[in-house]
Amino acid sequence: MRFVKEYDQYGLKSKSKLLGFQSCLDSDTFPGQGKSALGGLSSSIYCETLDTPENKHYVQLFKEKRKKLPGVFDESGYTTMRIIDDALKLIDGKIEDRAAFSAAVAKTNIVAPRGPVSFDQVTHQAIQNVYIRRVVERQGELVNEVIETVPKVGDYPPNRA
Repeated sequence: MRFVKEYDQYGLKSKSKLLGFQSCLDSDTFPGQGKSALGGLSSSIYCETLDTPENKHYVQLFKEKRKKLPGVFDESGYTTMRIIDDALKLIDGKIEDRAAFSAAVAKTNIVAPRGPVSFDQVTHQAIQNVYIRRVVERQGELVNEVIETVPKVGDYPPNRA
């Protein structure tokens, strides 16, 4: 948080774009960064203003419960538990069968608040969208807005057949 404020205080905002990874410019960090975060760009697997039915529903429920917007770690926890729950349902809750549980997770193909999530069958890497976001102010609140979507990002080793 301090970096973003100091970046602004030292006048760097007027000389170059502030670029960061998802947790550097997130709804969880905005209260400490204030307007210094405005205009900052980041990449993330989640954006609180993503315009999908799944995200709108998730954000509504989250705000009712927590009285704030969800951040990337909030959504990641939710999606992780959703994947675990779906996998457990496939194996009738028999978590002790590690091979069956792992295979069930590999079959996951959901639409989470962040968008579609599946797993590469070889590397087991998640395949999901990555959003390029810009910090803006909406109705007096700092939020990220999606300015570009890079779809279905995964782990693609160059020598894979």
